[in-house]
Amino acid sequence: MKKKPVVIIGGGVVGSSTAFNLALNGHEVTLIDPRPNEFNNCNGIRSGTDASLGVLMGNIFGRSTGRSWHLRQRSMKLWPKWIEQLSTQNKILELKKPLIKLASTNEEKIRLQLLSKNKADLGLRFIENELKFNIKKIFPNQTYGGLISAFDGRIKPSSLMECLIQALEKLKVTRINKQVLSLNRLSILNKSKWKINMEENHTLIIDYAIICSSLKSESLIRNIGYEYPMEPILGQATEI
Repeated sequence: MKKKPVVIIGGGVVGSSTAFNLALNGHEVTLIDPRPNEFNNCNGIRSGTDASLGVLMGNIFGRSTGRSWHLRQRSMKLWPKWIEQLSTQNKILELKKPLIKLASTNEEKIRLQLLSKNKADLGLRFIENELKFNIKKIFPNQTYGGLISAFDGRIKPSSLMECLIQALEKLKVTRINKQVLSLNRLSILNKSKWKINMEENHTLIIDYAIICSSLKSESLIRNIGYEYPMEPILGQATEI
């Protein structure tokens, strides 16, 4: 891809990290999100950014093949490098390890035990429930034990967003704090372009647009004739 202006719709972790990566590679990036740097005060986070809790589950994933597995492995290599790049003197990002997954049923316990045997070299270990007292009120599924993954972990979402916003400012990423209402495909001088229609009759014409609006993306692409059901799953992407 030649270095050109790119618009990203949606300023959560996915949109902001996409903007960060493109800006690092020399693209002129504009990020559109109606929230004016809401994450700077680390309060009131709303969206999938908050729901994900910043969990990185690369090795604890059940399968060892397929698209999801490879995407998770790429994330395990990517995020430690980005954590180092994004950390500042005032905000040090940290990948907190290990990650523990509790089994909710006896069937899941058996599955996790098998997973720990097959992936012992990846730092997976099954832990039995050895507690002699009942803590059901705190951990309802404590009966079955769980799986501990030495190399999986999580990043605090609010801290990550604060560092991403600071990095985007340094990289001169333009931010437009408006709601995107619709998209239209245009043909100008035999070239396909996108018209982005925002609130208050604000518009923008661009060569490349990337939608990172989570489940809201479905309504934006429906307006241009695409019926793609959007679900909160790993690695869902399409090119129009």
